[in-house]
Amino acid sequence: MPDTQDFDGGQAGRSPRVMWRAGAVVCSILVLATWFGPGVAPALATLPPTPSPGSLEPSHVTPALAGAAFTQGVEHFRARRLPEAVAAFERCVELRPEHREAWLNLGSAWLLQRRFERSAEAFRRAIELDGRDVIAVTALAKAYEQQGELEDALEQWERAVEIAAADAGLHLALGRTLARLGELTSAVDAYKEALRLEPGLASAWFNLGRAYARLGELAEEASERRRLTKQQQEAYTQTVTCDPSFAKAWYNLAITYFTQGRVADEIGALESAVRARPDYPGALYNLAHAYEGTGDQARALKTWTKYIRVSETDPAERKFVLEARKHLERLDP
Repeated sequence: MPDTQDFDGGQAGRSPRVMWRAGAVVCSILVLATWFGPGVAPALATLPPTPSPGSLEPSHVTPALAGAAFTQGVEHFRARRLPEAVAAFERCVELRPEHREAWLNLGSAWLLQRRFERSAEAFRRAIELDGRDVIAVTALAKAYEQQGELEDALEQWERAVEIAAADAGLHLALGRTLARLGELTSAVDAYKEALRLEPGLASAWFNLGRAYARLGELAEEASERRRLTKQQQEAYTQTVTCDPSFAKAWYNLAITYFTQGRVADEIGALESAVRARPDYPGALYNLAHAYEGTGDQARALKTWTKYIRVSETDPAERKFVLEARKHLERLDP
């Protein structure tokens, strides 16, 4: 079964005893405030009152109409009426092309509709108006990533890091893009910088472990692979120390123990993964295997049964469920 990755770059692998699997994670567009921080869709309370155009001198009519369009766009955006938000923000920038916030919000509305080329163009216009707007720069990086234009995304993440060098999250994002481009050593450096700035950032530790795992897959010398396995183990241990509920990190930590023949530690890590996520198919499957391998038939029987219960309707788990049933038949004929 091919390896899969989650949003953080999860790890999977194979062993002579058991096929390790990482559960597929469906990634969706996140709320923009989560992606880019506050200010993407400004609150109406922060907007100046818009006077009636009829009460203004002719030279003030266009700014007033633009302001009214912007206010309407924000209202539509906050209500997730995205086509209407797009129309309002487009009207605003037609009237006032220098309205940076309107370009930014227009790009955000397009992005949420998965119109990535249009969102990128709007973000570029916002950056032309303020080249140090880190929200616009990171938004453009995300738009490029969604189009698969990783080199362009990398350029924007590097720009964002220059603007806000003390932001650990930006270094983490830079590292992820570097890793996707196969620049693993540079990715490691970016994750380490994120951790220097924020030592408790669990996702940076996790991605650091994943980068070491991929470097280990490429290493030719056995001694180098052992060294990188140890570094993975340290990174995943730090991950679960920072966030004990990080099920995927427990799972990956179990893999490192398995490769070292540390069965008791492997079982302990898999048990922690299941405590963090009781319906984790890969962890349940491998935990049942580990119990059975150590002769703990009662726990193996219970865990195989639970694995089947949570996985039997998942087409991706079909062949593993069939194998699990064979194990049950042997344990409880």
